[in-house]
Amino acid sequence: GLNPGFYAPQRGDTSGNIDADVHLSVTPPPQMPATMEAGTIQGYCVGEPWNQQAVFKGIGVPVITDYEIWPNNPEKVFGVTEDWAEQYPNTHLRLLRALIRAAHWLDENDNANREEAVKILSRSSYVGADEEVIANSMTGTFEYEKGDVRKVPDFN
Repeated sequence: GLNPGFYAPQRGDTSGNIDADVHLSVTPPPQMPATMEAGTIQGYCVGEPWNQQAVFKGIGVPVITDYEIWPNNPEKVFGVTEDWAEQYPNTHLRLLRALIRAAHWLDENDNANREEAVKILSRSSYVGADEEVIANSMTGTFEYEKGDVRKVPDFN
């Protein structure tokens, strides 16, 4: 495996790069494709649609999807602090209900609403990625590299 390095604050080093084979950095997901295209990073680990963005730009390919490792895993979590939930119980309940309704809407009628969801998510006020990029991982297919499109009906 690759060693991402370690910290040695007792020796005055807090870089986390001691004996590192690779350098790990934090980049906001929407900036990952452009950062890789600029050569600042050589790879990234992120959720969709940013892997598909790399494929569409021709700058990278996903190695594997989380669905292939753990089908239907609980990838995203909606969490709030206990204080916030107690302070805003009605808002908390409404948010939970909205998330559940949205999930049902996405999956109802054999995923019939996913194309509409792609249009909504592609708006700049939401994800802001191209419709084609978002659709590639939300409508039953996944492109591993240009032309290698596979059916993955339950992914995302």
